[in-house]
Amino acid sequence: MELVEVNCLVVEDDLQITAYLSALLSEQSWVKSVTNVATLVDAEVALGSQCFDLILLDVSLPDGSSIEKIPAYKTKQPNSKILIFTQHEDEEMVLTAFSNGADGYLVKSTQQEELLSMIRSQMLGGTPMSPSIAGYLLKRIRRIPSPKNPLSDREYQVLKLLTKGCSYDEIAELMTVKKTTVATYIRRIYEKLGVRNRTEAIFEASHSGWLSLGD
Repeated sequence: MELVEVNCLVVEDDLQITAYLSALLSEQSWVKSVTNVATLVDAEVALGSQCFDLILLDVSLPDGSSIEKIPAYKTKQPNSKILIFTQHEDEEMVLTAFSNGADGYLVKSTQQEELLSMIRSQMLGGTPMSPSIAGYLLKRIRRIPSPKNPLSDREYQVLKLLTKGCSYDEIAELMTVKKTTVATYIRRIYEKLGVRNRTEAIFEASHSGWLSLGD
């Protein structure tokens, strides 16, 4: 699938990192625009005046933590992908970010090529994480007793395909069913897991121990 005309919002108060991200994104043929803001207040203004496909979000900003704002951002722009881009690797912060609706979590030491690859993956439905973050989540999963998988075989198959970043159309083709059937499966998955979106479903299932992200 080809990315086209992606509108990006960079929420970052470090001028050097802002310049780096802005230049990097602007060079990509699939990026339509890049908007830079340095505070939560300015982010609110930007989100109220323009629709964004991607929000690159630093955590610690001059006027507070952005993690607490994620649910509001998702409510305001539900189709936006929110990628945390920060130097913080605090375990509870990672869990809170994903619980609040973040679609990915990368540390600022991520190399340029990997960063672009993970951004593209996210825009195509993936859930990018820096290796250290994925490793932490894996350790948490292993420490927790595994509840029983509440999904049917077909629902579980759909969830596995969601973890690979497949779209509704791709899942329908792979499972030889209608797109509306896929939508029904996904609605049931969300209901059974008590979640609101793909990222929360994957996190909840992997966190519970019955979904392996490595298969």
